[in-house]
Amino acid sequence: MNVTVENAMGSSTPGCEPDCFLPSTVTIGVGGMVTFANNDSAAHTSTSGTPADGPNGIWDSSLVMMGAAYTTPALDAGEYPYFCMVHPWMEGLVIVTDDHNAVTSTPSIGPLSFYIDKTTYTTGDTIIVTGSGASPESSVVILVNDPDGDMVLVTQTGVNSDGSFETTIPTDPTGTLWGQEGFYSLDVSDGPETLFVEFLMSNSPINSHVIENAIGSSTPGCEPNCFIPSFLIVDPGDIVTFVNNDSAGHTSTSGTPADGPDGNWDSSLMSPGYGMDVIFEISDAGQEFPYFCMVHPWMEGTIIVSGGGATSSSQAESSQAQDDAAERIAAAEAAAAAAEAEAAARIAEAEAAARIAAAEAAAAAAEAAAAAAEAASQQAIAELSVNEKIEITMDFTNDSDVQQSFALIVQIKDSNNTTISLSHVTGMLGAGQTLDQVLSYMPSEAGTYTVEKFLWNNFADPTALTDSKETFSLTVS
Repeated sequence: MNVTVENAMGSSTPGCEPDCFLPSTVTIGVGGMVTFANNDSAAHTSTSGTPADGPNGIWDSSLVMMGAAYTTPALDAGEYPYFCMVHPWMEGLVIVTDDHNAVTSTPSIGPLSFYIDKTTYTTGDTIIVTGSGASPESSVVILVNDPDGDMVLVTQTGVNSDGSFETTIPTDPTGTLWGQEGFYSLDVSDGPETLFVEFLMSNSPINSHVIENAIGSSTPGCEPNCFIPSFLIVDPGDIVTFVNNDSAGHTSTSGTPADGPDGNWDSSLMSPGYGMDVIFEISDAGQEFPYFCMVHPWMEGTIIVSGGGATSSSQAESSQAQDDAAERIAAAEAAAAAAEAEAAARIAEAEAAARIAAAEAAAAAAEAAAAAAEAASQQAIAELSVNEKIEITMDFTNDSDVQQSFALIVQIKDSNNTTISLSHVTGMLGAGQTLDQVLSYMPSEAGTYTVEKFLWNNFADPTALTDSKETFSLTVS
């Protein structure tokens, strides 16, 4: 029984857990396969293993683009956790049971794949060949041809029960068979399938360069140094090793995000800790090679191959390419600095606006509280009865650093604007002290009265200590 699992839409962003794969857990019979269909708008992988322990080698889809799919090999009984190496919060489980629906025939493990330990060797080195997916009933045949297409070696090795194999090939230290410099081909065949890879044999010193992924480069913001270094000049024949030291999967793909891959090289998806070698040939002299990460297209870099023995014209073109690349890097750095300054200005503006809003809110609250207190006071005064005493105060605080004399005067008028009461109190207020004197009045008749309060320096010098007199009305019943 075979099943299909899809990527949840938007699963390239955390939050889809635990259903980033739909369904996240499937059960099939022995010999069954699972097809992973990428219906999301981002690229994903389906890789057996866990984010904590890494891939376990049972299957790896590599990068599956939007609309594409990948099918696992036929699976034996057991439980197979899997995850997306680009977005490690995406996890799922395949359970394979040995029931009546299981396929009883012995499956072909496939597909065949292999790799060699290096891309450049010198005579006397040992080549390590490691592979998987071979048919367990057969041997793997390995054939090596020199740059002219002449065979220099043929050998075979056994295959383990899980389809894996590994063998070593010593090169001829005398140089009689392996002495020719250039690109050799190594073919691997298990009968149904044949694959090949090329490697360089060289007896001359080779310069090696390393380009690393910046830590955290799976998130925008590392520009223009998402690759370290992001700009590199090499000589023809040099090797550049791309190493993924980040915690997320990345690619190194020649080309640009705008135009796409140009076919010069593509690492496919590299897990954390993995790498890939790119060898620049004599024919690459004087050329510029832009590259980027297909998973995180803000990651870009440039490699320029120097002219070496080229004509002065090609050397000038290489120099111009170097100058152009340096100008682009400077422009990108200036743009990043400007963006950072603009962001800081916006943050400062937002913080100032927040402080102003908070101050205005506090002032409004204080004004509302004062109005409420005044209303409560007026309500209490408005409910006075004949022969009921009222107490009259005035808010004032001595904000100076010295003592302040004061005279508090209260004048009460009847409805005819005739003064019927005039009282006062004098004294001294210390620095920071608040006025707490109280004057009282007891109306003897019902009616409407006007109360006027004055605060002066003293009677001899009637300088007002407040902006104006305070006036309010009261009704006595």
